[in-house]
Amino acid sequence: MYVWLAVDRNRNKIINIKVTHSRDFQAYYPIALELEEQYKINILCTDGYDVYGKYTIAKKHVVTKAETSLVESKNSLIRHYLARFNRKTKRYSKALDMIANSLLMLFNKNLLMSIFT
Repeated sequence: MYVWLAVDRNRNKIINIKVTHSRDFQAYYPIALELEEQYKINILCTDGYDVYGKYTIAKKHVVTKAETSLVESKNSLIRHYLARFNRKTKRYSKALDMIANSLLMLFNKNLLMSIFT
């Protein structure tokens, strides 16, 4: 199971979350197309994973771990608040829909609180 996060650094906001079974080009390509359709991306910052270079969605692609600190902080937030992402123990669920729903609830908690209050 892999979680793909797309983060807007200017707004410090997650703009897209996808959960997939693999981390290959077939999993990345639909996400890239969706981001390309929804947003005008001028600069894309990624780590050195080779799949990002196979289809570029931005005018400029920066490959460095130094520019992905915001994504890493979101990953840390996920591990802190959702026990299923700590270790593969009894509390670990492999159902993609439940993982996606947990992530949506975590990052939209303010929206959810306004609905239920």
